[in-house]
Amino acid sequence: MLFNKKAKKETITDLDNELENLTIAMMTMDKSSDAYAKTVDQYVKLKEVKSKYENKTINPEVILTTAANIAGILLILNYEKAGAVTSKAISFIRGRG
Repeated sequence: MLFNKKAKKETITDLDNELENLTIAMMTMDKSSDAYAKTVDQYVKLKEVKSKYENKTINPEVILTTAANIAGILLILNYEKAGAVTSKAISFIRGRG
């Protein structure tokens, strides 16, 4: 079933409201009662439904950071491939002997 973003957001908001109502109701119930157990079952089922509606996309900042890291690694590899590191830099690393 496909929904547009507005309908999806409204559905998630409705689910959040219902979950909040169930939480408030459970606070006043006897924890050992059948009504409490049924309410907990409803809560768990609604959480499962909500998780199916929630967006599963990757944060754009994570993609940007990863791309920047890969670009940096590629720049370093190309720089080393050009042989710029092997000239005087290696003599400094070896020290004076």
